Formats: sequence, C-alpha cells, structure tokens
Amino acid sequence: MDDDCFIGNRLQKSDFFYVENGKVLPLIITSNFLQLDKKLISDNYKFYDREVKLNNEEQNDIVWQYCVYNTYSFIFDLFNISYNKYIFLPKHNHNAIPVNLKEINEIYDIIYKSKFKYPTLDCSYRHIKGIQFQIFIISYMFLKYNKKVNIILSNFIQLNNSLKGNYKYSLFCINKGSGYYSNLNFFKAKLVMEYLFPIPSPYEILDYSFINLSFNIAYTMDNILNIYEDQLSHAITKKECIFLLISLFLIFFSLFLKLYNYNLLNYSYILNG
Repeated sequence: MDDDCFIGNRLQKSDFFYVENGKVLPLIITSNFLQLDKKLISDNYKFYDREVKLNNEEQNDIVWQYCVYNTYSFIFDLFNISYNKYIFLPKHNHNAIPVNLKEINEIYDIIYKSKFKYPTLDCSYRHIKGIQFQIFIISYMFLKYNKKVNIILSNFIQLNNSLKGNYKYSLFCINKGSGYYSNLNFFKAKLVMEYLFPIPSPYEILDYSFINLSFNIAYTMDNILNIYEDQLSHAITKKECIFLLISLFLIFFSLFLKLYNYNLLNYSYILNG
C-alpha cells in the first residue's frame, strides 16, 4: 500500500490471497479490465511523449499517462504480442495489491536486465521513464501465470475534494497529485480521516492533536476570510476609481466640446465680418 491508500471496510486475507497446490498466492485485485493492442499503446505513447516534452510539472496526468503507456509497451514487447492482436489486462486500482517475494524478485530480475534498469531501479527519485510497479506486476502475473482475479470496488479521491469524496468503498485513495494544495485542504483531509477512523489501529502512530487540528482549521479559515474581505474592499475601491476616471473623462470631454463649439462660433463670426 502507498501512503495515500486506505481500507474503508473490513476485509479478509482471502480477499487478497488464495491457496493453490498447498501454496499461498496473491490474487489480482481490480474492478475493471482494459482492452489493449499494440497500435493503441504505440499511438498513446507517441502522443504523451510529445506532450510530456512541453510539460513543466513534475507530476500530473500527462506524466502519469506517459509512464502507463511506457509500461504497457514494455509488457507487449516482453511477451512478443503481435501488432494486430488485442489482449485484456487488469486495470490498476490505485490501492492495495497483494504480492509475494518470489514474484517481486522475478520482476526485479526482468527490469534489471532491461533498458529500464536505471530509471526504474537506480534513481533516487521517480524517473519519468521508469516502469510503473503496480501496473507491471499485475499485468505480468496475469499474462504469465493466469492469476485469479478478485473484484474489490475502489475509489480515487483528489485531496482538494476530500470533504465531498465518496468513502463507501472497501478501498479508497486520497491522492495529492499535481497542482496547488493549501494547508486548509490538508487539514480538511486529516479531519475526514479522524472522522472516518476515530479508533486508532495497532499500527497507527497516536496523535492526540485533534484540538490543534481544529484550531489550525479555524485559524486558516479566518485568515482566508480576512484576505477575501480585503480583496473585496480593494475591488470596491477599484470600482470607485474607475467611476471617478470615467466621470473626469466625461467632464473633460464636455469642456472640450464647449470650447470647440465656442471657437467654431468665433471663427464663423470672424468670417462673416
């Protein structure tokens, strides 16, 4: 599980693992399958390859989709899937996936011997050309070992929408992603988690700072309201300035017309003697 993945309803070991020939094996957890072919993958990879070169953000949907189709392209090459053949692959649900050490070692060796070794295994930080772990392992295990699939419904929630998110799922993810996230949005997400899970689990680092959290939210909202009121006041002042400028313009324009008509009248008087 990543640090933004959560279990919303009680699940059992059998939801994630099954026994076959006396061995405990990981299930593939998904609620959807993708129909893919090499042309679709190639076209999407080329598209996002162009887009990512124009992209200035370190982490957004363009970068994610580039990694996704880079991973699918590697899988198709690995299994020598022909150009005109389509296959179905389990869709990654952005949440908990069961694995075992044997399978992790197997895919590690594959990546280690590939051209993706450096961006996937050797970089200190996530590299744009790295192979996406969750997508690769569930696709690889599904194709090679025909692993069993278990459907667990999940939901992907953006951090900015944490208060309005739908948490009636066994698995859900509160994802930060790219973009701007204020302190207030982080506080809101933490407030949601405190509300959903008031009883700490045995693995949780206890934090008795709920009063501090409430204060931080109230304090931050108060600051935002003050800024908004200042901006509103400033906006009214700007309107008044614009009104004053328009009024001055009309006054000067009126004076100009009067002077112009006066000079025109004098000029006509002189011509007529």
